[in-house]
This record gives sequence, structure tokens and C-alpha cells, in this order.
Amino acid sequence: MDQQYVAVGVDKFGNRIGGVKYTWSLGKGGGTIGAKGLFSAGSEPGDGDVRVKATDVQTNVTIQGTTSVTVEPDRIAFLSNRDSKEPTEAPDLYIMAADGTNVKRITKGGVDLEPPSWSPDGRRIAYTRGGQIMLTSDHDSLQTTFTNSGESPAWSPDGSKIAYQSLQEIFVSDIDGGNLTQLTFNYLLDDQPSWSPDGSKITFVHNAGRATLMGGGRRDSIYVMDSDGSNSHEITGSGKNNSFPRWSPDGKRIVFRFDSNVGIISANVNSGSAKYLNPPGGSDFGPVWSSDGDRIVLASYRDSEFPRTSAAEGRRGAAIYTMNPSGGSVVRLTNNKTWDGFAAWAPRKRGVEVSASSVVFPNASKLNELSVRELTAKVRSAVVRIETELGSGSGFVIDSQGLILTNNHVVLEAEEITVFLDNGIQHSATLLGRDQVRDLAIIRIEVSDLPTLALSGLSGVGLGTEALVVGFPLGSSDVSVTRGLVSSIKPDTGRNLQWIQTDSAINPGNSGGPLLNLQGEVIGVVSAKLTGITVEGIGFAISANTVKLYLDRLKDGEVITN
Repeated sequence: MDQQYVAVGVDKFGNRIGGVKYTWSLGKGGGTIGAKGLFSAGSEPGDGDVRVKATDVQTNVTIQGTTSVTVEPDRIAFLSNRDSKEPTEAPDLYIMAADGTNVKRITKGGVDLEPPSWSPDGRRIAYTRGGQIMLTSDHDSLQTTFTNSGESPAWSPDGSKIAYQSLQEIFVSDIDGGNLTQLTFNYLLDDQPSWSPDGSKITFVHNAGRATLMGGGRRDSIYVMDSDGSNSHEITGSGKNNSFPRWSPDGKRIVFRFDSNVGIISANVNSGSAKYLNPPGGSDFGPVWSSDGDRIVLASYRDSEFPRTSAAEGRRGAAIYTMNPSGGSVVRLTNNKTWDGFAAWAPRKRGVEVSASSVVFPNASKLNELSVRELTAKVRSAVVRIETELGSGSGFVIDSQGLILTNNHVVLEAEEITVFLDNGIQHSATLLGRDQVRDLAIIRIEVSDLPTLALSGLSGVGLGTEALVVGFPLGSSDVSVTRGLVSSIKPDTGRNLQWIQTDSAINPGNSGGPLLNLQGEVIGVVSAKLTGITVEGIGFAISANTVKLYLDRLKDGEVITN
């Protein structure tokens, strides 16, 4: 995989310096790096150094810097109750290397017994908790709610959509929750969707009846349909407890559990022919392909010291294994005496987008601080109120020809967008571009010569830096100003952004408004949608560095999904 590195020259005030020549090299570790800082990972995992020499062309002064690079091994997410005090407690989500080492706990407080799903860039995970689908990073603790009613999430191969089960049917929506579409209408139970590698089809489990309703045993079959819900057809015979279908990376096979843990079989997608991968034994469940298709990861009780117990007695004895697609070369990865289950092999990570705006100079000096009264008078004419038929929010003008920056969720699925300027005049707005991952959007009004706010960044911003929030909270038609401190700066590696945490008062309606330094520059875009993630009294803003990284794409009208 490739990752671009960038470097910039700055003076002590944080001003960028031109006329600098950069020379890139690797200090240690595998891989290669090009003349423009493009790093290509080698075939072996490990830590290394990326070095850059910066030479001022005019003065011939040379400075050298070093940053780290980590090439990660293949990884597996799984559920486990290994850190629970009692085996009856709900498991949590963990990640480990594909050889079973470097186990890391991701969640606390329990998750539902549903397989997790990786985003195709290998940076985020969707999982189920309390009947809600949650999204979390593979490295960070920030977690957000995707939907309040859903199970069995499955990320689409292009990262733009998530399919899931809700109310016993299969639904799909954009990753920001928009364009919700129901795909099945069977009125029994359709569950556990999985996308084909090209995104054109979805396989799922259809329950044709339960013992209490139809007599006999469960009748779960594997079905395949087009990704719009059409052409649904059965590929396995009913009358068996088939579950957890997962497509192979080449799109030719589906692996799933067969007949209440009896064994694992694979089915040819076209003909429906199937074969056992393991002898029947009633011990294996939740098979998933590796990202390259060479292995299958699964959970099993096959070597357990503990007898299968009821749910009331707790879960014990299951462990994570891998095998080849023929069922051979079985390797046990986990050896704890509790319960590990529902593993998911991670896609290999894609590089993240970077630019010169990604570079932060933390010791930059800021001059000419304004009083809060002076600052408010300076910026308020560029801050706008946004109304839709679905709610209200804030925004601010970034281009005098009518471009306004706000949050994606402020205008999500709105048919009519109205912008109110500080002078009371209202204008109809159109959606220009939106970022579904980082919750940003640009709307346009047909007005010229508007006052604007300048995007700054995190250079010179540290813990304890004073910051102001300007916007229209709680549906107010009057602009509001609150003052506070920068409490923390949190990287969100799953979404390639930096959060600014502040104790400035933030309420619904502030979403999309500016977080400002005392020079009147925008250091972040408020996202009040996140205020309830952890504790009360904490608000978040998307840093201006992150905004500038994706701003040109938004101005070009793009819908950004990764």
C-alpha cells in the first residue's frame, strides 16, 4: 500500500515559507520512498523512519526531520469476553494481528453477538450494541451511532453504503444515514447481508419459517439478490440452519455456517453446488474470508476444555482459528479459556489523503488578539443561520461569491435550504458538495460581495488556547457567542481528521458554525452532533486543517465517501 508524506517550511509565527527543496529517504524499515515523498510499503510488517531534508534555496540552510512509519500486518477483529468478570457478561470488540498476537481491546461496555464489519479502507469497524449500529475507528476511542435500529452491518466495497437488518428486513443507506432504502419485503426474517466484491449483489439469510410457526426445525436458506433488491433467489436448500454467508474476494464462492454449527461449506454462486470444508462436528461458526482469499477465519469449540453451556451459564471455550479454503492447514489463534467469536479479517489499509494543510506547527505565535466584543463585531456578518424542513443549523461564508461551509448533517436529505444573513435577508441555497465521512458540506447562495471568514488551522493552537463559538443554537434567530478553552486535540485516524475538543457551550443549532481563535480566524467547524458521545459539557469541532484537505473537492461538487 502507498502513503504520501508532505513537509512544509514555516517561520516561528506559523507563516509558510516558499523556495524550499525537500529530499526524502528511509532511515530503517522496509519499503521505498520516492523523490516527492510517496512511500510504498514492503511485503513485511514493521516500524521504520521517514526522513526529510529541507534546504532553503536562497540561504542554503538545511534542516532534517524524521517521522515514523508503521507497516501493519494483516489484522482480525473479533468479539471476546476475556476481560469480563463473569462469563455471562456481554463480549467486547477486539483487534489482533492475523497470527494471534498484539491483541487490543476496542470497546468497553459490551457489544451484541453479531459479526463486525470493516470499512474497505481498513480504518473503521461497524458493530452492533443494544440493537444500534455503531461505528468506531480501529485505533481511536471515538464512537458514533450509525442507526438507532439495526443489526448485522455490512460495509459496501466502495465504502459509500452500509447494508443491515432492521425489523426483520434488509435495508441499505449511505454512510451518513441518507438515502435509506428497504431491499427485502418477505415479512419473516432476512438477515446477515454481505456484499459481492464488485458491489453489484448482496447475499443474505432468509428464514422461511420457525418451529413455533411452521413446525419442524428452522428453515434458513442463503439467498442472493442484486444490490437494489431485485432478482432475489435461493442458492441453498431450505430446511437447514444456514447462516453468516460471506463472499470470497474473487466473487466466485460464498462461505457460510451449515445446519446449526455442523460444519462449514462453500457454495458456487451460480450453480448453488456446495461441499463441506470441515467434517460435521457441531463446533464451527462465523466463517469469513481473508482479504486475499487464501485463508478463512472462523470461531470454533473444537478444542474446548469446556462443555457447551447455556447462555445463562455464560459463554466459554470458543476460540479463533484460520484454515485454507479447502478446510486444511488449521491454525488456532487464540488460547484463552473464555469465549472468542465472530471474527472479521481486515482489508489492508489504504493510505490517507494529505496535503500541506495537514502539517501543524504547534509553537507558532499569534499576535493582535481581539477582545470578544471586537471579534464578534468582526465575524458575525459572515456567520449564517441555515433552515431546512428537517431542522436548523449554522454555517459561515468562505467565498464572497456565495459559498457557505456547514455540516453535512445540517442539510442531509433536505429538499429546501434557506440561508439567513446577519442583516435578516434570506436566500434559497443549493447543495454543492458534501463529505459523508467527515460531516462537511458546502452550499451556495446567488449573492456576491459577501463578507468571509478565513480558515486558519491548528498551528499555534494548544491545550488552554481560548476559542469562541459563534452560531444560532436551539433554533434561535439571534446570533450567539460562547467562550471557552481548547481542552484537547484528538486524531480520528478512522476518518482522517483532527477533532478539537472545547468546553465552549455548544448546543443543537451550533452545528456547522465556526470555532474561532482570538484573531477571528476559523480553527474548526463545530459539530454539535458529537456533544453527547462521552460526557456532558464537551463539544467538538472538525479542525480547519482537515477542512482544507478536502475543501477543493467539496467546491468541485463531489460527494466524498472515504
